[in-house]
Amino acid sequence: MVHTTCAVRDCTSSSRINRELRFHQFPRTEERCKLWVEACSRTDLLGRNSKSLKNSYICGLHFEKCMYGRKSLKKLAVPTLLLPTENSVHTQTETKVKILTDVILDSRDKRHIFKPKTAQIRHELAGPSSQMAENTDTKNPFGIDKSSYTLARLTDHTPRKRKLRKQLYTIKKKLKFTREKCEDVTESQFLKGCDKFLSPKLSAIVKAQIYLKHHCKNNRYSREFKLFCLNIYYTSPLAYRFLSKTICLPTKSTLANMYFSMETKINEEVWNILTSTIQHMSSSEKECVLCMDELSLKLNLSYNTKEDKILGLHEVDGQQQPAAAGYAFTLMLRGICSKWKQPIGFSFITSSKIDDQLRAWLIRTVKHLLQLGFNIRAFISDLGSDFLALSKTLGICKEGSFFEIDGHKMYYIFDVPHLMKCVRNNLINYNFEFDGKIAQWEDIIKMYEQDQKKDMRSAPRLTDAHIHPNSFQKRKVRLAVQVFSNSVVAALKNYESSGSLQLTNGTIDFIETMNNLFDLLNSNNIDSLKPHNKPYRGIPVQEELLDKAQHLFNNMRVINKNNGHDVTNMMKFIKAFNVTINSLRQLYNDMKSQGYKYILTRRINNDCLENFFGLVRQAGGNCREPTCLQYTRAFRKFFLCQILNLSDATNCTEDFDNILTQFLQFTKNRPQAQVCIQNPPEIQPKKEVFREVRYAGRKCILLYMRLFVAKVC
Repeated sequence: MVHTTCAVRDCTSSSRINRELRFHQFPRTEERCKLWVEACSRTDLLGRNSKSLKNSYICGLHFEKCMYGRKSLKKLAVPTLLLPTENSVHTQTETKVKILTDVILDSRDKRHIFKPKTAQIRHELAGPSSQMAENTDTKNPFGIDKSSYTLARLTDHTPRKRKLRKQLYTIKKKLKFTREKCEDVTESQFLKGCDKFLSPKLSAIVKAQIYLKHHCKNNRYSREFKLFCLNIYYTSPLAYRFLSKTICLPTKSTLANMYFSMETKINEEVWNILTSTIQHMSSSEKECVLCMDELSLKLNLSYNTKEDKILGLHEVDGQQQPAAAGYAFTLMLRGICSKWKQPIGFSFITSSKIDDQLRAWLIRTVKHLLQLGFNIRAFISDLGSDFLALSKTLGICKEGSFFEIDGHKMYYIFDVPHLMKCVRNNLINYNFEFDGKIAQWEDIIKMYEQDQKKDMRSAPRLTDAHIHPNSFQKRKVRLAVQVFSNSVVAALKNYESSGSLQLTNGTIDFIETMNNLFDLLNSNNIDSLKPHNKPYRGIPVQEELLDKAQHLFNNMRVINKNNGHDVTNMMKFIKAFNVTINSLRQLYNDMKSQGYKYILTRRINNDCLENFFGLVRQAGGNCREPTCLQYTRAFRKFFLCQILNLSDATNCTEDFDNILTQFLQFTKNRPQAQVCIQNPPEIQPKKEVFREVRYAGRKCILLYMRLFVAKVC
């Protein structure tokens, strides 16, 4: 392979030695070529033309940076750097000779290297310059002239250089060993690095993975790690399944086997968890309402071997009575100024009636929540007869809509979506008279029948489910609210103005008022475009609407369509709307005095509890009436889930470890029994009313057998 060398005298640059170095061919013009030859100081190149120098090159070390263009040399570039001087002593023939300096020879080398014949040859090759050196040099003790030379391969093996090479080899070997040792990190060093460079929670996850690597599959997960995994699973089961493919996580059945006691009597461990949660909440986040509702249950008895207890009996505050439970009375807190909700407790009752025992348990629970720091502003319930009786017991009436518990003022608010359903259901069966006007359901039916015949409908959302709802469809709030909407009002006005329909004079006004009132009592967006769907601030437009609604309800007469009798006293929603409007006004005035600017009225209804009941039914296999066992398992599951969501909603990241510590203490005290029936990961409906068990507790065996015999007989 041909290599390019530099033509400058004494320059040893070659493309074989340095492949990255650039070499430039002599220019083709004679004038510039002559300048390059003079710069090379090569007498053998003088007199040669540019054609004969086409194979000669000069390396880039002899050109300044300013002589380069973007890709090549400029046209007037001339080598100026690292050129040979005129005072150089050595000639061209001397470039291949190396002078021996500071070389110490062995006795073996003296006899073979320097001989007269060799010295004579070197003297002849050296020429005149060597004669000059001989005339000035003197003999050394060995009889060798200083003008004598040795080969490079001999000077590389002197004792001093061999010693230095040995030391260099030892140092390189130690350096290689040190590098390998640094790369091979021990487990303790890795753990210290995790604590140093990772966040505490991420460091705990990595350490847990190292711990799991050295332990068998049986009972290798710590309880703290299970609680962390439970948080991930309740947040997103899909994300949990995705992470389980990458890191070691317990299975869903392992998490389902985690047990903690959840009874009708709220124990100290639950209060400790709530205390840990509320410690880092701000004052605005503590503002909340207490939601109450009942869930219908299936009559069923089952035995809990872990707690040695029969489930399915009437039970309030941990005290059972020999009667089957048909309802689950549930309490839930919901934030007013922040978006959070938390189930608190439940009781199993025989009938939908709030007796003295249940009322006392409710008051004790509210007092305990107030002591923890929750600022409960109102009670929220539907129009059930038991809740109407409770409101009457608390002294709630149309004029006075608040009561006090331990000096804390609270208001009573009825669930607005439930009130809208009641208004729709009563309008189907009765006529409403107010201010000399009549509102009747038949006007909506006529409009719907006329609108169905059109290709372009004025009220396209209306269906048969809206106009002729069955018993199941009457429970849906969406169908009721869509009837009392602006689109229906516009359709009625359209057909009335065109002369297609003859409507009563009050139907349009009533529907329009109910639509605006529902928008005001169900606001959820600060920047809503609807004028009446903005947060309640007590502005004149909102106050005018509330006054108009109260005037309508106070002057309303409900007339039976069949016999024309006045049944206004039977209408519960009239009083409920008046109480709710008065409570909203007074609640806003109280909160305004403390610096709050508005109220999102959707946060003071029972939607959160209805959604919770939907999750309970879904956990039981989408059954409309779950059993007491299914409800208890679902409540236990969603209690911790909402605790974790509450921690996220309140932005209290540092207190989550404290919550898990309380929960860990909670789970340590779980009771043990001889027979352990594993809880399935998903609650399934029971096919049999009773199941056969091998073990029965002494406390419940007699009562269990009596109820079994009574059921069979």
